[in-house]
Amino acid sequence: MVFGMKTILLILAGALALAAPARAQVAGPVGHGELPSCPDVGGNHLNYAPATGTFSCGTTGGVPALADGTVLGNVSGGAAVASALTPAQLTALVQPFTAGLPGAAPASGGGTANFLRADGTWAAPPGGSGGVVGAHRYWALGNMISTARTQPPTMGECYLAATVGGANLIPVASTSTDTYGGQPLSNVYDGDTGTNWGSNNYAPSPFIVFDYGVPVGAAQITITSRSGSWYSQTPQIFDVLFSDDGVAFHKLGTFNIGAFASALQTKTIPLPTAL
Repeated sequence: MVFGMKTILLILAGALALAAPARAQVAGPVGHGELPSCPDVGGNHLNYAPATGTFSCGTTGGVPALADGTVLGNVSGGAAVASALTPAQLTALVQPFTAGLPGAAPASGGGTANFLRADGTWAAPPGGSGGVVGAHRYWALGNMISTARTQPPTMGECYLAATVGGANLIPVASTSTDTYGGQPLSNVYDGDTGTNWGSNNYAPSPFIVFDYGVPVGAAQITITSRSGSWYSQTPQIFDVLFSDDGVAFHKLGTFNIGAFASALQTKTIPLPTAL
C-alpha cells in the first residue's frame, strides 16, 4: 500500500500522542498552564490548586505547620489570614467570667485581701470568710482545754491587745456560759491576779465573750494562770472567735498557748491578722 508523505506524518503524530502522558491544563492568573508539581507526601493530598495556579506544598489544607503551644487566630479587627497569637492576644479574645458565663477571671489588682466573688468581681469578704480580720466589737474564747485536760477551765487574767506588745484592751462587759459561784468572768480583766474566773464543767467547754463597746483589733492574747494549786486548770488550747453583733461568731483559729507550770504564770502569743 502506498501512502503519501502527509499521511505518514499524521500517523507518526498520532502514535507520539498515544505514547506521551496526558497533560492537564488549569486556570492560572493569566491564561492557561500545566498543572504544577507537588509530591503527595506530608499530607499534601489535602492541598489544592487555587486560582493562582500553584499548590500550597508542604502544608495540610493550606495551614502552615505550627510551633508547639501555638494558637492561630485573627485579632486584626476585620477579615484576615490567621496568624499566631500571643498569650495576651489570646486572653483578650476570651469572654470575661460573669455570674452567667464561664470565661477568664478579671485582673485582681494584687494584694491578699480581696477574693473573686460569684458575680465576677474582686472584693474583700465579710469577717470570717477570708481576707483581713479587721476590728470587731466582740471577741470570744471557746473549746478551752486546760493543762489538766479533764478539769473545768479557770484563769487569773486574760487580755487582748490591738498590736503585738501593745496595751491590754479592757472590755466594758463580758458573759460566760458557765461560771463557778463567786468567780465571775470580770475577774480576768480587773488587774488583780488574786482574783480569778472559774467554771463548773469542761465538757462542754464554757464559751466566754468580751464586749469592748466598739470594734477593736486583736493581734495578741495574754493569759495568766490562776493563783493557788488549781493553776493546771488554766486553758492551754482554745479557739478565738469574733463578732460584730454578739450573735454570729466567726472563728479566727485554734491556738495552743502552752502548758502552765505554776500559779500566776503569764503567757502571750500573737494572733493572725488575716484568715
